[in-house]
Amino acid sequence: MAVKVRTLTMEEVQELNQLAHARKAPHRLVQRAQIVWASAQGLQAPAIAQHVGLSALRVRAWIQRFNRLGLAGLADAARPGRPRRHDETARGTVMALARTKPQRLGYPFALWTLARLQQALQERHGLQVTPATIWKWLQAEGLHWKRQQSWFQVTVDAAFAEKRGPSSRPTRSRGQRGGSLASTNSGL
Repeated sequence: MAVKVRTLTMEEVQELNQLAHARKAPHRLVQRAQIVWASAQGLQAPAIAQHVGLSALRVRAWIQRFNRLGLAGLADAARPGRPRRHDETARGTVMALARTKPQRLGYPFALWTLARLQQALQERHGLQVTPATIWKWLQAEGLHWKRQQSWFQVTVDAAFAEKRGPSSRPTRSRGQRGGSLASTNSGL
């Protein structure tokens, strides 16, 4: 079945010619423009298919879609799947909050944890974002999460040892008690 491109307007001719020879446009868009452009030049679907590396059936489908929708038909159609739960403004809000020191916002802590960030987003902006999503967004932005070290700190107080007072006596190891736990008596 011979499928041909409908008569093109001057605007479509210019846009198709530009897209068909573009080097920086997305490959799929260039390939589709080449299909329509070649059909407008009089080539049949099997010859176009061989040139662009698609099946003749797929070439005919793109020509028919262009005939129905025009230049807009060359763009990718919406794909099925779950819609995004958060838009780019929510992501920007998370990034802005993560880059702000918590104490500047009136919180009593100095560092964000994922749980604290999640709670602040809920309280301040009404956003329900999971810690996994926050983590993924932070990594995508190049922010590296550091684990909070809360088990000890190196003290800088020069008089710390003096203020602390004397240490307790060191404990003796088992070998210093005077006896061995192992039996040396061979029974003879």
